[in-house]
Amino acid sequence: KTKQMEGNKSVGDRWDPEDMIWNTVVSGGHPAFFFSHQQSSHSLPSSSADDGSSQYVLYTVTTAKRQSNTKTTHIAVTSVVDNTTLQLTNPVEGKRDSNPVWLDETTVLFVSNRSGTAQVWQIALRGGEARQITSLPLDVSDIRVRKESETSATLLCCMHVKPGKSPKETTEFDKSEEKRLDKATLYTTLMVRQFDSFNDGKQSHLFAVTLTRTDASNPVAWQHSDSDNVTDLTKLLDTSVIGYDFHQSSGQIAVEVFPVRAAEDKSREAWETNQDIYVAKLLPATQQWDDGQLPDWVCITADNPARDSSPRFSPDGDVIAYRSMARAGYESDKYALKLYNFATKATVAVPLDIDVSVETIRWALSDVIIFSAAEHARLRIYATNASSGVTVPLIRCHSNTAFDISLSRGSEGTSKFKLVFLRSSLTAPHDLWICDDVAVVRLPTSTTSQLSIPLAKTIYESDSDATDIEKTARRLTASNGENYAQRYGLNGAQDYWCEGAVAGQQIHNWFLLPRGFDGDEATAGKKKWPLAVVIHGGPQGCTMDAFHYRWNLQTYASAGYAVLAPNFHGSSSFGQDFTDSIREDWGGKPFVDIMKSVDSVLASHPWIDSAHIAALGGSYGGYMTYWINGQTDRFKCLVSHAGLFDTHHFFFSTEELFFPTWDFAGFPWDKPEVYDKWSPVRYVQNWKTPTLVIHGAKDYRVVDTNAIGAFNALQRRGIPSAFLHFADESHWVAKPMNSVVWHKTVLDWLAKYLH
Repeated sequence: KTKQMEGNKSVGDRWDPEDMIWNTVVSGGHPAFFFSHQQSSHSLPSSSADDGSSQYVLYTVTTAKRQSNTKTTHIAVTSVVDNTTLQLTNPVEGKRDSNPVWLDETTVLFVSNRSGTAQVWQIALRGGEARQITSLPLDVSDIRVRKESETSATLLCCMHVKPGKSPKETTEFDKSEEKRLDKATLYTTLMVRQFDSFNDGKQSHLFAVTLTRTDASNPVAWQHSDSDNVTDLTKLLDTSVIGYDFHQSSGQIAVEVFPVRAAEDKSREAWETNQDIYVAKLLPATQQWDDGQLPDWVCITADNPARDSSPRFSPDGDVIAYRSMARAGYESDKYALKLYNFATKATVAVPLDIDVSVETIRWALSDVIIFSAAEHARLRIYATNASSGVTVPLIRCHSNTAFDISLSRGSEGTSKFKLVFLRSSLTAPHDLWICDDVAVVRLPTSTTSQLSIPLAKTIYESDSDATDIEKTARRLTASNGENYAQRYGLNGAQDYWCEGAVAGQQIHNWFLLPRGFDGDEATAGKKKWPLAVVIHGGPQGCTMDAFHYRWNLQTYASAGYAVLAPNFHGSSSFGQDFTDSIREDWGGKPFVDIMKSVDSVLASHPWIDSAHIAALGGSYGGYMTYWINGQTDRFKCLVSHAGLFDTHHFFFSTEELFFPTWDFAGFPWDKPEVYDKWSPVRYVQNWKTPTLVIHGAKDYRVVDTNAIGAFNALQRRGIPSAFLHFADESHWVAKPMNSVVWHKTVLDWLAKYLH
């Protein structure tokens, strides 16, 4: 049921079985419902049509092409009624269409770099050619739109500008910089650089742009005629916008920003995790802005020195829900769910009755909030009563990374909503799924709401224990074809629990059988299989039941290895205390957890060859492989990607100083003994195991001198080793052909020592 709406290029299955890199990737942030008759009162991209007429879901699809080493992203729309999928846009190879939003029932706006810079484009739902709307001086991102009449609309978007300069002035400044014969930059504050790029002094600001329609009968006749006529809504804040929400009917805006600081305090961004939420009201498009009428921003989170993020307006606009951490300086603290009431100016925390960290937020009713959270290595979707905090699971299985809802009003106080979500698992890439007619019952004698499913207090770990709602879910898309796991011989992942470093406490692992595994041979002792132990990064991360495009466990199972992926102490999704437990203990309990998990799986699966085990991981997982090399020689070989080699050096070379400061409970000049205790460099004299070292030159989180230092040590000690260096990659390997090289090199290294 796939149709193409723009251009004539045919659409087909683009998966190349040679490598999972060439899968079609369904993504694009949050899928957005379309309201066919009535403009939503919710802030985009959530949805709630009073007449229940939501029919379509917008999303993006990315494909990679080997010959050109490019990725191309187009926009698709799927009917929730009959699953008909339309490829709405058709960019040329290597271009990206993204961030689709509904302007009305006939028109979709999106961001595309087709013209050389990222600008706003439009396309009719019925198809046809896309047309460019804006020609702004800078790249735009994160668009929202409010249609105010048949001929007028307000577009919100973000652009990176130099403080105090307009987009046009910023462009002129950039051109003058390019003409300079010297390329020197003088820094007086941190951060000098972040993740994969150097700080150019620009800030992400939120802008308002007025759109006009030249022909009321033409769905793609919207235009922005004056590229200089834009309003910098956050000009007076003098900080960067991280994200925002927009309540269409009231015109209220909530922005998530880095704290507004004096120039001399800008460096604090490197060692503080604080983020704030400001609110203001947007003028209608019919009124002109000037510097004297810029929004009067009010900070609603000034009392919290920790991180506040992800504001979401309630349906009536009276309340903002947002995520909030409690501990300053700790980026992996638990996100609580908080509510700010505009009338009372009071903030309250929703007393959730489960120990999870809130992620995506959507409102269903004025007192029912839908949110996602990771629990036991799954990303689940819950509903909670905003007053009582009573929480019930809606979607328990696998990982559901984005979702949207569409509410319909029923009779006698009843309501139903459609729940669409983006799901993947360890055996299936991302696709859209939907649960139709999820019932919400409003009690006639109470101000509370209840979902019409039983309250569950048990942690469920298998598909057979899906919620009643989840059992009704149906898949909307099949971008990589039907029966993916069966077609490519992917083995199911098993939850494997065993005792770890703490007596009586169980540690979760994922365990996969090797491809070609024969139970009869194993039982008879006729064949042994090698084991690959995959160690996740973070360290406050988790190996999830999700389809990963860099650390996919199926890569190793398909190559003939049994696979064990421990979620050791410090991992997320197993309660905040468990996550916190790695502080000042990087090579302690996590190392013991991994060793005991290996012991346990060897004891319970005697067909695994204990003499042929490899350990591999990235970031903290790469650190752990260096640490393992100094603590044990039980592994046949190791692979370290972007690993920390020297903890002292890491503090002085990374950009986000709050991370080592928290995890090692202080500075290296105040607590050198802690940094020394957990630094792999202190145990190089014990290294014996052959090691493949991998790093990217543009990794500014864990700089590549960590890899060079480790490789120096390996070579000088005469240990078989190799160093794979990517000149154009950062902490991750993202480019298609680089990923091919990465996978081939890693698999060749494992085969050399395990087969």
